Amino acid sequence: MPVSFGDIAKTAQGVLNDDYKLGKKFLKAKSKAGPVSITTENTLKTSKDGKNSIEGKVSGSWGGIKGFKVSKVAMDAGGKGDLELALDDVVDGLGFTFKASLFGDDASLEASYEQPQICSETALDLNFSSVSQSLTFGFQKFTIGGEFDFDIENTAVSDYNIGANYTSGSMQVAAFTSTTKKGATEYNIAASYPLAGALAAATASFDTAGALSVGSVGAKYAYTKDCTVRAAVDTNYHLKKAICHKVAPGVKATACVDLDLTALGSVPAYGVNLQLGKASLRQMRPRALHPAGSGPGRRDAPLTRRGATLVV
Repeated sequence: MPVSFGDIAKTAQGVLNDDYKLGKKFLKAKSKAGPVSITTENTLKTSKDGKNSIEGKVSGSWGGIKGFKVSKVAMDAGGKGDLELALDDVVDGLGFTFKASLFGDDASLEASYEQPQICSETALDLNFSSVSQSLTFGFQKFTIGGEFDFDIENTAVSDYNIGANYTSGSMQVAAFTSTTKKGATEYNIAASYPLAGALAAATASFDTAGALSVGSVGAKYAYTKDCTVRAAVDTNYHLKKAICHKVAPGVKATACVDLDLTALGSVPAYGVNLQLGKASLRQMRPRALHPAGSGPGRRDAPLTRRGATLVV
């Protein structure tokens, strides 16, 4: 089955991005009572004048029946709320997701359709300002596809991207276009390859003139079955390191650091993550067209086991 367009370079980007939770300071507690899952988050914010404050957020989900589920109901300290409803397998491979802001005008209806050789994702803004579509086809070990964003009001395509990959186990080579936050087009290549017991990866992005915008190279290595180490360096001379260790059954610790090699005397960014309890996350399908400047992403999903996460 082909991957969605948002995951066309998933393996390489995962090696270079996963476990690097830098500069985050929050406590996340997760629990489940019957079919209802509850997640609470408390985030430490530091203002420009050095004052600290704690912002909270609570969200819940309900497993539902016969394919219907309440994927998320969330509320934060600022009074912002989100609602997400899902209806899976309406027919074979077809599912729908409704998203809305509880106290705003934003709402969207998304549809996904998956078959052995095709993956289609559509997202309609219910203000009827835009519709997004992605489509990928798979044959043997190849995936090819694209995505576009259509401006309904102006009846014009406002953005589009194309890409392809070849995947064989953990070895993957991908080439695709993307859109920066400023609306410019970039050409990207990504590759991952198992090497000497590690999984190495590299990515590079080029502007329309062919100049290198940014590149990264790194690897992850399973030191033991319970301990994984990662390292990556980019063309901005930032070196990232991370170690993830299963300390005991249900207890996982992750530490990471980001060193600016051009300013070795500066204080590096760091993060420490402690997860208590086994939490099983279900991957949600991404929007057909991810926001400008973003890469493949996933939505937070309901938890099936009790747990807690502490990030410093």
